[in-house]
Amino acid sequence: MNGRGWMIVKCVIAALVLMGGAAAWAQAPGPTGLRPPLVDCREAADVPCSIVATSAADIAGVWKQFIGNPAFGAPGGVGYIRYRADGTYSLADSVANTAAPLPPFPSGRVTFEGEVMHMHVDGTNVPPECREATYQVQVIRSGNLPVALFYQAVHDDCTPRRTGDLSVPLYRVAP
Repeated sequence: MNGRGWMIVKCVIAALVLMGGAAAWAQAPGPTGLRPPLVDCREAADVPCSIVATSAADIAGVWKQFIGNPAFGAPGGVGYIRYRADGTYSLADSVANTAAPLPPFPSGRVTFEGEVMHMHVDGTNVPPECREATYQVQVIRSGNLPVALFYQAVHDDCTPRRTGDLSVPLYRVAP
């Protein structure tokens, strides 16, 4: 390759590095550390969009999720969480078993302060550092139908939950 060819390659690499940095910057959380919806449902309800949950009613339903703690015995490390409009929730190994708390799976309560969800977790196999956390939860919708939850940790000392169980979207499986 001649000198001009190498110069073009260097320019392309520089452009890719700059675009990657710009993309990372564009994805960075806002000044509060929380992210706004990528496509706000208030502005575009007829396409996939999202809202930031501000109440338990926004996340009510049964969602499929990873459950990494082997003490819970979730088949294949996958379970279900049922959020209720009153703020209570329960995890289990099947949709039907989320109807009420099912030990050894955790259960608890969520409360909201604006766009921040406070999570309170009860259960005998829940380590102390995993009993309290705060998250922003985006509800991804297809039109008016909620289809997935995406969690962004505000504060969570429970590393397995923050970097594992809630690091990927949860998918809605039942109302």
